Parts: sequence; C-alpha cells; structure tokens
Amino acid sequence: MRQYGFVCGGQRRWYSRTLHQLEAGDLVFAYVPKRGYVGVGVVEEPACPVRDFTVEFGGGHRSLLDMPLRQPNLAENADDDERSEYCVRVRWSDTRSADAAVRESGMYANQNTATKLRDQETLAVLRREFDLPT
Repeated sequence: MRQYGFVCGGQRRWYSRTLHQLEAGDLVFAYVPKRGYVGVGVVEEPACPVRDFTVEFGGGHRSLLDMPLRQPNLAENADDDERSEYCVRVRWSDTRSADAAVRESGMYANQNTATKLRDQETLAVLRREFDLPT
C-alpha cells in the first residue's frame, strides 16, 4: 500500500463499505491492528474495485493486479462487487514500518476499515508524531 499509494478493504461488504465515505482531500491515518498508526496521507481518488485500480509504472499506467504484491490475495473475488477488495488512492506524506508504529495507551482504534477520527487526544499524538500542523 505504501509503495503503490493506496488503502484497501474487502472480501465482505462490511470491510469495504466505509471506504466509500472517503473523498478526495480527506486526511487519512493508516492503522495496523495491535501495532499502531503507520502512516498519514491525503485521499486523491475515491474507492474503486481493485480490478479498476491502476498505478504509474514505466511512464504509463498498469493494473495494480499486474504488479508484484506482498499481499497476493488482493485479486481474490475481484469480479464480485460484493466481495472485491476496494482501493482508495492515497498520497502518503509519512509512513513507517509496523515496528515503528505510533501507539500510546488510550489512543483511539476502531475495527472499521475507515472511521472518522474525532478523538482529540489521539489526534494530538498523531499530529506530533507525524509532524502535522495543529
């Protein structure tokens, strides 16, 4: 996701439905369960099925599914709109490994793929750690 500039969710509508709430210009924080926050970026394009998601490569565009991926199951159910993975294009401004994730006691986390982050204490920590304006 870091290399190709996206976030995704799918295999059940429950995992992809919240991605459709993201709009171009929205600030997003990536969270790895049980590890912490690993990235911050800005949404560039709304969610689309993985089969339609392209990335810049070699001066042109190629399907994400034609690229070498660390998560080879992204193509699973790609032709089924209910179960497909959906991708949201993100321009990452800062990312880090899961080993360097931002995590402090009491920080907000949610099981939804995307959620509106309103917890002011969590936002303050993320602004500080990712060097964002207040």
